[in-house]
Amino acid sequence: MKMKKNRIMVIDDDELFLEEINEALNLSGFTVSVFKNSSDACRVINKFKPDIILLNLNLLNHNELRLDDDICLSDEFSHTPIIAMTVFFIGIEELLQMCFFCIKKVIIKPFDPQIVIRAIEDIVIKSHTDGLNYDLINNHPG
Repeated sequence: MKMKKNRIMVIDDDELFLEEINEALNLSGFTVSVFKNSSDACRVINKFKPDIILLNLNLLNHNELRLDDDICLSDEFSHTPIIAMTVFFIGIEELLQMCFFCIKKVIIKPFDPQIVIRAIEDIVIKSHTDGLNYDLINNHPG
């Protein structure tokens, strides 16, 4: 029996990052669709039907919150996990605010693509077992 390839939607304004993460995720067996902004992603989300979304959290500071709203308010995508990526420290206030959206993990940039792959695999495993919890992944000492 052939296993389903998980569909990953990546939204980030860094073209080099998009190229690198696209290659890493494809090589790991995921079906990937990348976008430079959430407006483009929103136009195809119903057709692509992502299992997990990687979202540059910094885009939310530029009125890009619409994607989270669209996903979380839609019955079809209300349980689609989001892995947020950011270069900025996340404070407790921001963490609490993220709980109202579908954000399940936050990864601090820069990071090795293998960290994202492990985070995706963790979400896939947890979604089939005990549900999802929120995680902050900080690769940087101190």
